[in-house]
Amino acid sequence: RGRGDKRAELEQAADRKVNMRALEGAGFDHLYGIAPVLNALTANTRDFADPGKALADRMDMIDDETIVEEEKQQARKPEAQFAPWLFLQEDSAGGSKRSHSKVMAARTIERLATDMGIPVARVDKGVLNALSGMRPHQGFILR
Repeated sequence: RGRGDKRAELEQAADRKVNMRALEGAGFDHLYGIAPVLNALTANTRDFADPGKALADRMDMIDDETIVEEEKQQARKPEAQFAPWLFLQEDSAGGSKRSHSKVMAARTIERLATDMGIPVARVDKGVLNALSGMRPHQGFILR
């Protein structure tokens, strides 16, 4: 491989990176773990009514460069979007290692999110680790 190939690979990797500082600067919180996510959805005190307008509502908090990057990212992956999402680990929908109560909680979380109009994305563990800052997430993150 030449230097040009390596540079192109690095640029593509940078394009795929989640801009966590921009997400946090735009006012997005991430809740992770079964109990916090379930409690937040059950309490229904957060505004998830219109995920599509989340970016527009925060335009004054985001610089132009970040907006351009966000527009580029939106078509690629949900974890990079400036909008509420429920992220589930790809195999967390009731794997055999979970107790019955955790399987039921997982199903309840997904049902509540769907009923509330929150988009659900199944992602790999690495994405969840990045979103949680390597903190324990139990396969569930709510933005």
